[in-house]
Amino acid sequence: MVLGHILLILCGVSLIVLGFWGGHEWRSPYHALVAWCAPIGLVVLLVGIVLFFIPTFFTQ
Repeated sequence: MVLGHILLILCGVSLIVLGFWGGHEWRSPYHALVAWCAPIGLVVLLVGIVLFFIPTFFTQ
């Protein structure tokens, strides 16, 4: 269970890195699409951190 939360954190960080790097390095039509990975990665990272520290956050 905790491994899934750690994978969410790692996936979020990698999406943020891909978004910043790809937004600057890729060609014209693709850099805007890849730059959207950064905010999506931020949301995934924050969800992973919340679930890592409070595993029952989204359950009732």
